Amino acid sequence: MEAVFPQAMFLTRRAVCPGCGVPMELALAQPMSTCDYCGRTSVVERRLRTGEPEAPRPRRTVKLDWLPSHLEGGRLTEELSCWGCGHPLEPPTLASLVRCPMCGSETRVERRMRLIPVEVETSADEDAGTASLVESLAGGSLADRILRAAEAFDGWHHVNLTLARRCHRLMEIMQRDDPRLAFALGEGLGKLVCHEDARFADAVLLAAEAHVFDPAGSQALLQAIGLGPGRGLKLLLDAADVLGRRGASSLACTALLAANTLIGRNFGERARLAEIILYRLPYVSGPLLAWTLACLRGEHPLMYRYPVDTLLRFLDDCAAERPQLVAEIVRGLGCDPLPDETEYRARLELSSQLLSTVAREWFWRSLPPPPPGASLRLVSAAAGLAIPLLEDGALAEAASGALTRLFERTIPAEIHRLVKARGDSLPESLRRGYLERVPSSPQLSPLPPRCWEPPTPAPRHPEALEAERLLEAGLRLALEQERADRNALADYREILRGRTPLMAAAMEGDVPGAGRLLQRGADIDESNPEGWTALMFAAAHGQGAAVVELLARGASIHPRDRRGRTALVLSAEAGVAEVLRLLPSTPEQRQEALLAALRGDRTESAKALLELGADPDLLDEEGRTPLMTCRQPALLQLLVLAGAQLDHQDRRGRTALMHAAASGEAAVVDLLLQSGADPHFADFSGETPLSLARRAGHEDLARRLEEAGGP
Repeated sequence: MEAVFPQAMFLTRRAVCPGCGVPMELALAQPMSTCDYCGRTSVVERRLRTGEPEAPRPRRTVKLDWLPSHLEGGRLTEELSCWGCGHPLEPPTLASLVRCPMCGSETRVERRMRLIPVEVETSADEDAGTASLVESLAGGSLADRILRAAEAFDGWHHVNLTLARRCHRLMEIMQRDDPRLAFALGEGLGKLVCHEDARFADAVLLAAEAHVFDPAGSQALLQAIGLGPGRGLKLLLDAADVLGRRGASSLACTALLAANTLIGRNFGERARLAEIILYRLPYVSGPLLAWTLACLRGEHPLMYRYPVDTLLRFLDDCAAERPQLVAEIVRGLGCDPLPDETEYRARLELSSQLLSTVAREWFWRSLPPPPPGASLRLVSAAAGLAIPLLEDGALAEAASGALTRLFERTIPAEIHRLVKARGDSLPESLRRGYLERVPSSPQLSPLPPRCWEPPTPAPRHPEALEAERLLEAGLRLALEQERADRNALADYREILRGRTPLMAAAMEGDVPGAGRLLQRGADIDESNPEGWTALMFAAAHGQGAAVVELLARGASIHPRDRRGRTALVLSAEAGVAEVLRLLPSTPEQRQEALLAALRGDRTESAKALLELGADPDLLDEEGRTPLMTCRQPALLQLLVLAGAQLDHQDRRGRTALMHAAASGEAAVVDLLLQSGADPHFADFSGETPLSLARRAGHEDLARRLEEAGGP
C-alpha cells in the first residue's frame, strides 16, 4: 500500500503512514520509518509525473527518495529534470508543480510512503475442521452453503488462525456469490477483526486490500472491516475514494457507513482517527470529500473538535495541494481562548513554523487575546510579531485584527509608539479598537459610529456541494441495500428451515426426485411456515426444468408467501428471466413482478416482463410511473423502448425529467433528453427542470438543460 502526502510535510520531516494513515515523523538516520500507531514500516518514494492530466505518456521516473534533504532541516538538495525535455529544474518548495523554462511542460513532484510488505503467519497448527469448512463453502448447493456458513459463524468455534489464514478464500466467495451468502460469511470476518488476537485483524486487513476496490464488490466485506480496530480506517477511506471515482457511489457510501461503525467502536482513539481523516482531505473527492468535511466540522460520527494548532499545520500542508478547499477547512477554525501563558507562548512560536501565506493569515485570524493574568512581556511579544505584518498586503488585515484583540487585556508600549508614528494611516479596525480604549488620542481622528452588519457567510465551493449531494444519495441507497440484503438472509434462513423433501428437490432442480415424491403422495402446493411452495423454490432458484415439471403436474401459480409474493415475483427478484417466460401469469401479476424487478435493479427480469406485455406506465399512489422513480440508466432505456410516456406529469405536475433534474441524476437527465423528453414543461408550481436543478445546486446539470433549450 502507498500514501501520498503533501510537499510541506516532507519539508518538515513528516509523512503519512501508508498502513493506517496517521501522520508520522520521518526517521532521521535511516531510510525506513515505523509508525507508532499500527507498527508498520515504510519508506519514502519520490515520483515525477506529468503535470498535465491529458498527457498520454506514462510517468517518467519512479525512484526511492531518501536524500540528505530529509536530514538537513528540510533543505532540498535533490536534482530534478523536466520529464518533457530533460532540462534541469529547480526543486519546488511548497508547491508540487514545477514548470520547465525550456519547453513549458509541468512536472509534478509526488511524495509517497510505500509500505514494506508483511507475510501472514503460517507456522501455527491447522484446525482441520475449519479448513474443511472453508473449502466446503466454495462449492455445492447455494442453500446448503448459506445455512452452513450462517450456523458456523453464529458462534466463535471456527474463529482461529486457520480461518484468518484462509480469509482471502472467504472474500473471493463473497465477491462472486449471492449477497445472502456474503452476509453469512461476513459474520465470520467480523468476528476475526474484533478478536483480541491482533494477528486475526491484521490478516483480514491485508487480504481485503485485494478486494475492497472492486465496484462489483461485497457490502458485507466492508461492513466486517468496520467492526475491527482503528488501523482499518484508512483502508475503508481508500475504498470509499476509489469506489466513488469509479462510479460505485452506493458501495463507496457503504465503506463510509462502515467507517462510522469503526469510529464508534474505537471512540477512545478518535484523536488518532481524526488525524487519519484530516490527511486524506487533500486527495479525495465525491462522497468521501463531503464525509471528511463533515468530520472536520466536528459532526457525526467523529464528534471531535480539532485543535487549532493541528488545523493550522494542516492548512500549511494543504494550501499548495488543494487551495480550492481552504475556505471549507477554515470553517472549523475558531478564536478559542488559550488557558495559560505556556500554551499562548507555544501558539506564538507556531507562527514562525508556518510556511504558506494562507496558514499564516489564519494563524493571526484565529489568535485569541492573551489569557487573564498574562505578563506584559507576553503581550509585547505578540504585538512585536504582528506589527511588522501591517506592511504585508496579504497579512495586514489579519494582523490588525489580532492586535485589536490584544487591547482586551492592555495596550503595550509598542502599540502606543505605532499609533504615534503612523496615526490615521493605520487600518480602520486597529484605529477603532485603539480609540475605544483611548478615546482622546491626539494622534487619531474620531471615527463615525460603526453600523453592525451580520457577517457574510463564505461561499461554498461547488465541488463540496456536489460531494454532499452524492453522499446523501449514496448513503440512502447503501442503507436500503444493506437492509434488504440482511433481511433477505434472515428470511432465507427461515424459509430453508421449513423445507419439505419436495421443496428441497425443486430448489435443487432434481426433477426425477420431485416426481418420485409426488407419486408417493406429496402435496404439490404444500407451503412451509414462510408460505413458500415447491414451485416458489424452483422459480426463485432458476430451476426451469423443475418449474415445467411442477406446472405440468398441476402446481398453482397463485399462492403467496408471508410477504405477499407469488412465484412470478420471486423469480423476478432473483433475476432469472428464463423462468419468468415459463410461468403463466395474469396482467396484474406481470405488473407486480415488473415493479419488483425495477426495485431490485434486475434488468433481465424487467426486459422479459416487458416483452411479455407488462405495462411500463403503471401508476403509483402519487401518480408517478416507473420512469420517474427508476434511477438505473439500463432499466430506464428498457422502459423508454417499451413505450413509456416521457412527459407524463404526476400529481404535482412533475415529469420524469423534472424528478431527475431535482435529484441531480445527470445520467438519467442525459438519457431522457436523448430519448425526446421535453425540457420546457413546468409543474403546477411553475418549476421547470432547469429551475429545479438550479434550486438544488446542480450547476453542471443546469448548464446541460440550458444547452438543451430549457427555460
